[in-house]
Amino acid sequence: MHNTGPAVTELLQSWQDGNRAALDQIVDQLYSQLRAVAGQQLGGERPGHTLAATALVHEAYLRLQANAKVHFVDRKHFLAIASRAMRCILVDYARGRKRLKRDGGQQVTLEEFTAVSNSTHDLLAINTALEKLASFDPRKLQLLELISFAGATYAEAAAVLDISEATVHRDLKLARAWLKNELKGEGA
Repeated sequence: MHNTGPAVTELLQSWQDGNRAALDQIVDQLYSQLRAVAGQQLGGERPGHTLAATALVHEAYLRLQANAKVHFVDRKHFLAIASRAMRCILVDYARGRKRLKRDGGQQVTLEEFTAVSNSTHDLLAINTALEKLASFDPRKLQLLELISFAGATYAEAAAVLDISEATVHRDLKLARAWLKNELKGEGA
């Protein structure tokens, strides 16, 4: 990871103010972390998946570049949004495969979610469950993204969402339990 140049938070502000080159600097500074997040996202995919971590990072970069209207708070928030973009890319890929092949449902292990770490679920079912969670409790979805996908600590997630660490712990526990129950109901 490169630690030279302006801080990521300053670069995020500069990018949001219209400096398109700032995103390149952000990605350059966070590239190893973005690849690690991509590796996590791809970790449970089926063997022989055609997307590699590098390709997933580059696809996420293109999506982020096209959507500069999101207000980023700091590095962890940026990583959480990049993680969400990667998940959306994988979901789009899975939907495309499912259209091409009737039984082409992709499997992904949910090692990130302690409550369901020993089971495997269809990526589309996971995405549907996460969208459902977002519809009635977006903060819980944000917590899952920050902690499970972007690797934020409880303290970092609390700072991004402006809540206490106790609330992070409680909401995350509820979100994981809800997700486990929701996926169990899917029959996956």
